Amino acid sequence: MAAKQLVTSPIDQLRNLMQIAYITTDMDRVLGIFRNEYGITNVLDTGVIESVPTIGRPATLRVAMAYVGPMMFEAIQPIAGGELYR
Repeated sequence: MAAKQLVTSPIDQLRNLMQIAYITTDMDRVLGIFRNEYGITNVLDTGVIESVPTIGRPATLRVAMAYVGPMMFEAIQPIAGGELYR
């Protein structure tokens, strides 16, 4: 039987992390930071969408997503409803 590998540092706990989501009140500012500070230009901006979360009430959101390697960065701007995003 193989020995159980112990977590040796906090970064080990993030090894399988694949998505980071940010909630913002200013999507245009976030997209500017992605582009100008981090050089992330291949961004999918959904525009304004209606979302029905499994928890909470429906929400009107603007969502943007970008991959950097295997990591997805997601920015969510709540516009109306959706206390889950506030």
